[in-house]
Amino acid sequence: RHLGATSAWILCFTTLAQASISKQTWFYCSIGMALSIASYVCHQVSVLSYLPGLSMVRPTENGWVDDPQERYKINSVANAAALATQLSITLFVSSVAFWFDLGDTATAAVAQGIVGSLLFVVYACVWTGRRDIVSCAFRDHAPTKQLPEGASLFLTALNEVWNSWTTLKRRRPAARFFLSGYACAAAGMGSFGSLSVVFMHDRLRVDGSTTVLVMALCVVFAVPASASAPRCMRYLGARKTLICTIAYMVLTTILAAFVLCGPACRDRVWLFAPIWGVGFGVFYAANNAAWTELVPPDAVAQFMALYYFAAQVLSWAPPLAYAVLNQVYDDSQLA
Repeated sequence: RHLGATSAWILCFTTLAQASISKQTWFYCSIGMALSIASYVCHQVSVLSYLPGLSMVRPTENGWVDDPQERYKINSVANAAALATQLSITLFVSSVAFWFDLGDTATAAVAQGIVGSLLFVVYACVWTGRRDIVSCAFRDHAPTKQLPEGASLFLTALNEVWNSWTTLKRRRPAARFFLSGYACAAAGMGSFGSLSVVFMHDRLRVDGSTTVLVMALCVVFAVPASASAPRCMRYLGARKTLICTIAYMVLTTILAAFVLCGPACRDRVWLFAPIWGVGFGVFYAANNAAWTELVPPDAVAQFMALYYFAAQVLSWAPPLAYAVLNQVYDDSQLA
């Protein structure tokens, strides 16, 4: 909880500071953005460490057991709420920018100010540690490991990642294969939003306001898809649902590269926005559930850090591949 609270407040204040972005402050805001990204990673690891305990139910007097259906529901509801919040903020900021005829810089400043203020209110509630005051506050959790006396925190962290990896090899070999594949899939899904915006601008010559509406439509369809994901996982299981969703996104994105052939085809992007939205909604609802099914039940919280590490470790690769292919062949469609 202390790690989560510390990273949350760093994220909150650095986001608020970025509301001052201008020609004079852009360099300092970029430093703040780097701090925000780093603190967000720590924050997400802390939040995910609470996830396993949320799906524990007590059907009998014999003790607590993990309920897969409860896990599916928690992941889906959390993802749907996050997507709905993202959509609401996007539409609100876009409306303010349109009403007051704000430029790109002013719009970015307004967005950062709104997000930072929202984070301040939410984090003040959930990280207070006082459940007697705020019922939704995170409880204190004991450390998963004790830091050896005189040991370096950084080297100990690296050692823990390696130990977790070797433990998975011994106890859950399938989880190692999952992490390897998930690292690639998460990198592609995580970079999809930014790269699709670049593609629409470079290849389709779509203006900024249309781009925002397309991405908003994508999120509109992602929210109900995420909410309905438990039904898919109930019949197929989390792992098969995740695999089918990745295959679905691969095929539709390859198809889009040929269908969205140039400025004359720009209107076709409205067809793909809801298709991609459905894929995003199910993917992010199923991935956490699939991972928690694979790892040892007594060490799920410990392995959440390794899971999130896999989600981030290749996040640089898709933008780099896109940039290199676009520069070498001058063909954003190929990229």
